[in-house]
Amino acid sequence: MEPHEILVLVRRFTHLLLAHLVLGAVAGYAIAAFSPPVFTSTASAFVAAGRDGTQSVTSSSTLISAVMPTLVELGTSQPVLDDVAAMTGIDPNEINHSIAVTNPENTLIIKVSADASSAEKAQLIAQAEIKALGKVVGNLSVKVQEETALNLNDVDTASLPSAPSGPSKARYLLYGGVIGLGVGAGVCSYLYVLGRLKANRESADPPPTTWRPTGSSSYPDYPG
Repeated sequence: MEPHEILVLVRRFTHLLLAHLVLGAVAGYAIAAFSPPVFTSTASAFVAAGRDGTQSVTSSSTLISAVMPTLVELGTSQPVLDDVAAMTGIDPNEINHSIAVTNPENTLIIKVSADASSAEKAQLIAQAEIKALGKVVGNLSVKVQEETALNLNDVDTASLPSAPSGPSKARYLLYGGVIGLGVGAGVCSYLYVLGRLKANRESADPPPTTWRPTGSSSYPDYPG
């Protein structure tokens, strides 16, 4: 569609586009308003080599490059998630979709976030995830000049959320408006193309003619 056609479409169907925009935004806001609240608890821990929790520069760089990415992947692996479910008594299917594990770049910090339907449950999941990761770390070691065991030390214990983290009414309203506008643009485009096709057919069809018997004075002669 050419730019001038888009402008014509917008001018012709402004009210229809606005109606879809408003309906989409209202629908998005309603979904957020009536959806169950989500609470997010966060926790973080520090990966250390050795019993005293100290590392040399060499061991730190080895941990960052080799161990930390592995821990992030293991944090959401099925054995770890099953361990969290066993410790908390929460349905494994809910655990599988509630935990996120990250490692800030060039650090030995593991960050955990857990989503749940209540603040207490989110905190419980985050705490259990840190414990489960601690078990994993305890089975690992790093070798620089000699074999050194790893351990996981709390930095920030699992927080107790004071308010829901979602769903965001503003975000859902925006998403709903964008989707509604997209649907409206599709409907308007369809109507515009349909109108163009109808106009082209009418201009291509010859005007109807009326036949009359020759010699009659009431009607014009039939051409040809």
